[in-house]
Amino acid sequence: MKHLTFEEMTDFVSLRSLDRSSVELIQRVNGHVCRCSECRKKLRAMQTVAEGFASVAASFEKNGKSDCNNVTKNKIENENLTQTRKYRKEF
Repeated sequence: MKHLTFEEMTDFVSLRSLDRSSVELIQRVNGHVCRCSECRKKLRAMQTVAEGFASVAASFEKNGKSDCNNVTKNKIENENLTQTRKYRKEF
């Protein structure tokens, strides 16, 4: 069985709109993770990280700190980069 690529998983996790290619990606990823526990585990971990970053970003925007707290934003971006590198190594 061919596993999902890192790019397929990150594209899936970061979907923001639906078009023909995104529907195909959703079908491919969902179909695969139903059968592959290894990819399902990696995808869940990536979704957890993405949800955490989305929550922090929403908090910044809600509190009006999206532009004035660059140090914290840089820390978040660095953590995102670290997590991305970690998951990329698993592939």
